[in-house]
Amino acid sequence: MNLKNCKLCQFDKNLFKLMTEFDCGNDDLNDFFHNDALNYSNELLGKTYCFISEKYNGIACCFTICNDALYVRPLPNSSKRTVRKNLPFSKYHKKYPAVLIGRIGVSEKFQRLHLGSQILDFIKFWFLDKENKTGCRFLTVDAYYPAIAFYERNGFQFLYKGEKDEKEQNGFSAEEELRTRSMFFDLGILR
Repeated sequence: MNLKNCKLCQFDKNLFKLMTEFDCGNDDLNDFFHNDALNYSNELLGKTYCFISEKYNGIACCFTICNDALYVRPLPNSSKRTVRKNLPFSKYHKKYPAVLIGRIGVSEKFQRLHLGSQILDFIKFWFLDKENKTGCRFLTVDAYYPAIAFYERNGFQFLYKGEKDEKEQNGFSAEEELRTRSMFFDLGILR
């Protein structure tokens, strides 16, 4: 399966029937795509896109994106250096435009075919396209622990070097467990 053989559609009420048949094997993701994706779009909080497999007449995979910003000022110095390493000094700012990848789901029918990596590649080049209407230097994601290796394989890096820094920055106590890790991808390396 290749996303090039699928049709990209913005999720709307016309695709709702196809979405009811979508199952990515994760209850939280399924609940979002089935029950919240339209509301997020209506409230301008995020947009969900689907790749439709015309051969199988169903949704192969979905992703939700929204605007974000990567704030550098409060980061530890080691993280600041990591974020800025591909930027000229004259372009050092307090924050940079970013797009948050809020959700990614691949139908159980199409899992283990690298569609998740294809989605990430699609998003990366989508925001580098000359027709893109907004500036976007970084992609960000709050990666659940089971998905961290997936994002690392696709070039994402941790925003904070360690969990301790991330907990401190986000107001968690040392005893609290993080459910996600903040990660980013610098689109500048693809130009």
